[in-house]
Amino acid sequence: IESGTGNTHLNKILSAVNVPIMHTSVFKRHEKKVGAAIEELAKESCLENLKLEREMTIEKECLRSNKLE
Repeated sequence: IESGTGNTHLNKILSAVNVPIMHTSVFKRHEKKVGAAIEELAKESCLENLKLEREMTIEKECLRSNKLE
């Protein structure tokens, strides 16, 4: 996941608010889990939007055909 915030940046934020810092290995482990979940949601979102775009295109073509008749 590229959000511009790595472990070092996160630890600076956590330290500033007096929260224990996170070890790099823990950060990477959670980053992998979250990354996989985000990727799956992105795929689902793309498929849903492709389906919607297809339906809208078909509807538009039907409306155009009806106007030509």
